[in-house]
Formats: sequence, C-alpha cells, structure tokens
Amino acid sequence: MDEGRDPQAEQFLRQRHVKFDLISQVSIANIDVEGSLHNQARLGQPLNDENVRKIAEALRSGVRTPPIWVKRKADGQYLVLDGNHRVAAHAAEGLPIDVYECEGRDETLTLIMYEANTRHGLPTNEVDRTAAAMFLVDAGFGIKEAAEKMLVAVAAVRKEVAKQEADRRAAKVQMDPRVWRTLPESSRTKLIQLRTDEAFEAATLVVVEANMRTEAVTKFVTELNRESSIATQLQMIAAKREELQPDIADAVIDGADGRKAARSPKARLNMVTGQLRTLGDPQVVAASIPVPERDGVVQKLTEARAWLAQLEEALVG
Repeated sequence: MDEGRDPQAEQFLRQRHVKFDLISQVSIANIDVEGSLHNQARLGQPLNDENVRKIAEALRSGVRTPPIWVKRKADGQYLVLDGNHRVAAHAAEGLPIDVYECEGRDETLTLIMYEANTRHGLPTNEVDRTAAAMFLVDAGFGIKEAAEKMLVAVAAVRKEVAKQEADRRAAKVQMDPRVWRTLPESSRTKLIQLRTDEAFEAATLVVVEANMRTEAVTKFVTELNRESSIATQLQMIAAKREELQPDIADAVIDGADGRKAARSPKARLNMVTGQLRTLGDPQVVAASIPVPERDGVVQKLTEARAWLAQLEEALVG
C-alpha cells in the first residue's frame, strides 16, 4: 500500500463517483474546524473526547492515521466530510494531516458523509439521519428515496416535510412567530391545507385566539376547502370567529402567549387588509350593493378613509 493512502476509502469514493485527490501534510489552519463540526453527521455533541484522546496517543507513538475527507469551500478553506476526531487530535498535537479533497454534488457529498459514519464513525441517531434526509429532499430527491438512502422511515421524513412546509407558509404571509408557535404541530399541518394564503392567515388567527383543538381545526379546514370562493371562505372565517367569541373572551392571555399576538393591532390589520384584497374589482363590488344601502356604505368608507389617513401619518411621521 502506498504510504498515506487508504485503499478501502478510495474504492468507496470511486463507487459513488466522487472525484478525489490525496493531499499530504495539510496544515490544520487550512481547515474550517468550527464549520466542520456544524457540518458533521451528528447533530448532538460534536466530538467524543475519549476518541480524540486515543487518536492523539496513537499519533504520539508514530501512527499515521488514514486521510480525512474534505471538500474545498469558496474561501479556499477545507470543510471536513469525515474525520473531525482526527482533525481535533492532530490539532492537539500540533501536526498537519493528510486529506482526500473530494469533488461532487452537494447531495452526493452529504450522502458519503453519513455513510462514512455508518462504516466506522460514531453511529448517527434517527434525528441526525432525518435531518440529512431533509437536506436531500431540499436538493431534489423524492421523500421515499431520501428516506431509503438515510435509513429512516418514510413517514418520519414526510412528517418533517409537512412541518417545514407549514413553517414556510407561515413565513410567506408574515405570520407572527409567537402566533405560529402557539399551535400544536398537528394543527399547523392541517391549516396549510387551506388553498389560499388569505384564508390560511385569517383562519390561523381565529384558531389561535379561540384555542381550538386539533379535531375542531380539522373540521374547520375541511369546511373551508369545500368552498372555492375566497370571499366565501373569509365570510365563513368571520362567522366562525363570531361563533367562538365566548371562547376567545375566556382565553387566558399572558405576555408569552401567542393569543396575545394574534389579537395585536398588527395581526388584526393584516387580516383586514388581506380580506380587502380578495374583494376583487371595485366596480363589481359596487354593483353588488343595493342602491338603498349605498349611502351607508359610503359613510363607512369615509370613516375608514379618515382612520387610514391617520394611520399612514403615524407610520411615516
């Protein structure tokens, strides 16, 4: 065997179509040690001190460790794919280290990082493997394929995908995080089934304010999705809020409670402006209002215009 080479590792990398070059005696200063610990396959404790100590003892006795696997970052430093314990031991002894510089697609390099831990590293737990599967899903892999590659249940990955989609939807409509975190996970994944962002935001505020149980949220979302009209959905949500007014009034509110945030002026303003946007063409709206009722509507609009002018002045002033 050529000194410094690791035939088994090289075969492993070739089988996965990863290009690599062996580079000897790389200074630890050229490795992003902190970034590598965050990049590792395990999400928990980055290093096992006992493992580092044993490797350091071996180095002092003259043992040459197998090359670590790295990829080069845009800033020129190396990010460790496999070998953080060896890096820590070499750093402790003030020694340079041999590396295999790997080239490949990000998802491929993520795969080999986890597979390397399966081969010889500390075992990854299900949380770690699920996180890796989610990375693969984000990179374009299907849920089933990502789960199989990371050796986790398809249901676990599907659940994480639903959670991620729910959080993205909430961020898209600028949902107050305090409101969103109040809801149980099961309610969040039900609410994102609402087809429009306007209905999603308005319904979420009602669910939070009334502290609705998941069973009630499921029924509520099902009823809303039976209607294709956004305007009708928003009317149903307003009616549900009136129906649940006693529950809303009785809800416990404290400084850390998302229900307080849901009732905040900002949240209410967002809901109202969202409802206005769904009304559509003003000419169509005006035509739908009976003539005898128009004076009353004009009066309300005049009052609203005056209030909005005051709000705008307060915002820009």
